[in-house]
Amino acid sequence: MKALLPIILLFCPLLHARAQDSSGTYTVVKKTAMLRENNDQAALTAALDAAPRTREARVAVYLKFVRTHPDSQASGDALRVIQSEISWRELESLYQGLSEEVRNSKPCRNIPYTIAAGKRTDIGRPAPDFTLADVKGDSVKLSSLRGKYVLLDFWASWCKPCRAENPYILKAYRHFKDRGFTVLGVSRDEDSEKWKAAVREDGMPWQNTIDRQPWEKSVIWLYGVYPIPDNFLIDPSGKIIARDLRGDDLEKKLAEVMN
Repeated sequence: MKALLPIILLFCPLLHARAQDSSGTYTVVKKTAMLRENNDQAALTAALDAAPRTREARVAVYLKFVRTHPDSQASGDALRVIQSEISWRELESLYQGLSEEVRNSKPCRNIPYTIAAGKRTDIGRPAPDFTLADVKGDSVKLSSLRGKYVLLDFWASWCKPCRAENPYILKAYRHFKDRGFTVLGVSRDEDSEKWKAAVREDGMPWQNTIDRQPWEKSVIWLYGVYPIPDNFLIDPSGKIIARDLRGDDLEKKLAEVMN
């Protein structure tokens, strides 16, 4: 048996690694990998803490980290966080630049779907059609709004940044509603009563729908939205002309395209 041991170990690397555990080799390799990941995560956290507290600055920190740490699991986490903050082209490039191990890790699991959705909903592409129920339970089809500029707004009652955007959307709605502009809200609320209450509290006069379908069949998945808030501006022909318009940017974009 002793004579066969070297042959067995030669054809079984994992067994060989564990057989070396008595000398500490296997344990040291594991601890070294864990230490590297902990150091990587600490470096990313430190860079985020040192960056200005703006959305653009934080995205820049994540981008730099992913580009310089393609073999780190922390890069998978970083890319997951910013996957909807960058173009699908940049996301695809960064994803392909990661090591195979990181690409196959849990944080990166949904990134190929985000890339595919980005291709479906790129600027200039027709907005994918869907039908959802509004606050009265009536079906609303996106394509029924053809002929108008439509802001497709993804939000939820529990999402504070979403609620903070509603006054800006309301301002734009009041300014442009008589010139062929409307809004279609899509909520990811689980509780329909909280959703309806938020619609009333924020004074949303436009059509609001709720999307409680399973993830793979949801409109959120169809449009590759992660996280919320997010939105798409659709022109009267049904073509996507802008995405993620925050604050006064929505009013500025409407003034640009409607003048």
